[in-house]
Amino acid sequence: MKKRCITIIGAGLAGLRADQTLELLKRKHPLPEVIMLTGHASVGSAVEAVKSGAFDYLTKPCDLDELISKAERAVSRKKERTAKIRQIQATPFLSERERQKRIAEILKSGGAE
Repeated sequence: MKKRCITIIGAGLAGLRADQTLELLKRKHPLPEVIMLTGHASVGSAVEAVKSGAFDYLTKPCDLDELISKAERAVSRKKERTAKIRQIQATPFLSERERQKRIAEILKSGGAE
């Protein structure tokens, strides 16, 4: 099975609010970056999505070049986060608790750049 680098989702899928969709996705797959697409954007919903862990938030219909650019940046960010996690996992003399704490901090850091 291939690992996901990024996930692009439509906000409000399956009758869930955008924040619920993102929360479910991040709970099951915390490392891939998420780009959310929505037809009903507001500044507040975009801010909430990024605070909840979305890499970025675009309004539909979106410019394909912009989506590709954001996807490329998201892939780059995912690779950086993966490298940081591997470095923490390979660091000797860290307690398991400290290791998990540092990894959780990396996974929580997110949002548009």
